[in-house]
Amino acid sequence: MAGGVIIGASSGLLTNPGASLIIGGFGGVISSLSFSYLHDFMRDKINVHDTAGVHNLHGIPGICGGLISSAVIASYNSDPLNNPAQKSYLGFYDNLPFGRTFMEQGAIQLAGTGISLGLGLLFGILTGYIIRFFYTTYLPT
Repeated sequence: MAGGVIIGASSGLLTNPGASLIIGGFGGVISSLSFSYLHDFMRDKINVHDTAGVHNLHGIPGICGGLISSAVIASYNSDPLNNPAQKSYLGFYDNLPFGRTFMEQGAIQLAGTGISLGLGLLFGILTGYIIRFFYTTYLPT
């Protein structure tokens, strides 16, 4: 599942299935390492309980996928696209002289990843405080 999460943002941008396999495999490795090492650290040291493993399976591969999608689109800076199916994912491509460049789109992808991370942290903390306010008797001490 982590491979699908990490390749989601850049799946329409890649034309080489080998690159998709490498990125998906990297997602599996990152998720497995997170379950092995980061999960215990978060629980024991910073008192964050992720009982379903959402952080390790979706969070970390999702952030890595956003970073990879930014790098993939920015790497097209020198190569024109000839594949019509690939162009259909890039609404800005046909208007490149007046629209965004690949580097600008890569920066927008990077900004979108940062905004998603920020909103996830903000609403996660807010939800934690709401749950703690209403259900203090059920939380472990």
